Amino acid sequence: MAGGRRQARYRVAAHPAGLDVSWATGTQPTPELAKSVLGVVACVPVRSGHDLMATYQDGSVRYVNFSGAAVVLDHVPPSVAEPARKMLERGRELVGQIGAWTEPQLPPLPTGDARLMVLTPSGPHFGQGPFEMLSADPMARPFLATALTLLQAVISVSQPPPQS
Repeated sequence: MAGGRRQARYRVAAHPAGLDVSWATGTQPTPELAKSVLGVVACVPVRSGHDLMATYQDGSVRYVNFSGAAVVLDHVPPSVAEPARKMLERGRELVGQIGAWTEPQLPPLPTGDARLMVLTPSGPHFGQGPFEMLSADPMARPFLATALTLLQAVISVSQPPPQS
């Protein structure tokens, strides 16, 4: 730990059981840093698995399809940058309303359930439950809608142009 600051490392991986996030920590972050949004993740049910859409404070975006296919965008075009920025903003709105998870691992994500998560130096802040329930929730609905907009933007830039 340099200078007594807390360093956090996140590992985000999609697997058949859902999403697993683990972090290594030292001292607690200052209150100002504790709720800083490092990234946001939406994990939604698709068939017998989950799709994962994530964006990070550096502007990078990750999409992992339930099939294992992935799109990694470290340098995003403007059509992706704006919905990514909005998804981070939705995370900033949620972080003050959802407490940080303090356990070493997140609970399993059952088939049919969704998870929305905000990554912060104090740990992940998340909510999960049946997709229909979260889609109707006044806090979760805007987050999920923004994640869908981001997904559509990512898919549009990852598809090869049509052949003439």
